[in-house]
Amino acid sequence: MKLKEYIYQCDIHIKRIDYAYNKMKDFMPLNYVSYELLGDEEIGHIDQLIFRFSKLQDTMGAKLFPEILKRYKTYEFY
Repeated sequence: MKLKEYIYQCDIHIKRIDYAYNKMKDFMPLNYVSYELLGDEEIGHIDQLIFRFSKLQDTMGAKLFPEILKRYKTYEFY
């Protein structure tokens, strides 16, 4: 079932976003000085949050929402 698969994919992205967000609480908000002092681990958490947020948006827009609309037949696909 496609809908469950897409929801599962979104859940994975949300879990990874939440993990990165919680790791970032220790060094956020950033200013110029704190930004310059970030290490690889902190930058990795920022990268993960941005990447997963983008993937979540992509999955929702390209897969989840069209599947929901198709199921309820409220949108014409060309």
